[in-house]
Amino acid sequence: MAFALSPERTGPRLGSSLRQILLEQIDEAQRLLAVTAPTVEMEAEAIHAARKAGKRVRTIVRLLYYALGSLQGRVVGEQVAHTTRQLSSVRDEQMLSATLTKLRDETDDAELLQQIEQVSRSLLPLSQASIANTLRRQVLQELHDVRSRVDGLGLVLPLGKAITKGVARLWRRMRQAYRVVHRVPSTENFHRVRKRIKDCFYTVCLLRPLRPRRLVHLKKNLERLADDLGFEHDLAILAERIRYDPFVSASSSAHLLAHVAIRRERLQHAAHRQVRSLLRWSPKRLAKVMCRTLRKADVA
Repeated sequence: MAFALSPERTGPRLGSSLRQILLEQIDEAQRLLAVTAPTVEMEAEAIHAARKAGKRVRTIVRLLYYALGSLQGRVVGEQVAHTTRQLSSVRDEQMLSATLTKLRDETDDAELLQQIEQVSRSLLPLSQASIANTLRRQVLQELHDVRSRVDGLGLVLPLGKAITKGVARLWRRMRQAYRVVHRVPSTENFHRVRKRIKDCFYTVCLLRPLRPRRLVHLKKNLERLADDLGFEHDLAILAERIRYDPFVSASSSAHLLAHVAIRRERLQHAAHRQVRSLLRWSPKRLAKVMCRTLRKADVA
């Protein structure tokens, strides 16, 4: 089943459909991590896809907060988030090379290109990081535990009403995260906003078939914003690695670090504009638009 709720899978089948989607995403993550990829590039793609599957599971669990009950929802949500975070450090290291390549493609500044090449050679071992077998086994065991827990989840009815409240809650959390980063624009706060944006994006992906015309532009805007904030986070990781790498001198990276700082600032300003346009949707109004079909199915 695709990561989407079609109209025929709502009504009496809604609970079983959501559980099946959850299990399929967990199975996909397990499949991707079960076998060591033959190349570093293929392993990086597998880890990225496994993390995406884990984030989709996390989003659905958060979306079902009111259907699961606060205690059950919090326990399962924290377990899923912890499992996904296990892979974050490996993914961050693997993205160093891709981030430098993107910066290289964006410029024709000779001095900047020279420093990018120097830093690339120094950080090459980090960008070729691989997931350790111990961590792989640990993550697979945690995914197995999450699957067992998800398979036995009990959902409170009516589901349509609970999901509507869940959509409003996720949108409200995104707004709250933005207010925090507006006051304190730190790396951690921007990353937190991106996580809330990803929750909203995957929610729209899940529910879009129920309102295809109304949600198409919202999906595109959320995806673009998540990508921009993702690159901003990658640049922050890159800058941190450069500053603390003993083999990269300050003189050989000063121009690159200045360029990264400017690039991050531009991405942050663009993100502020994009988020403000999204905030025109109130949580209650957005939930009403997205979940109208689900509420009607509750009544039926």
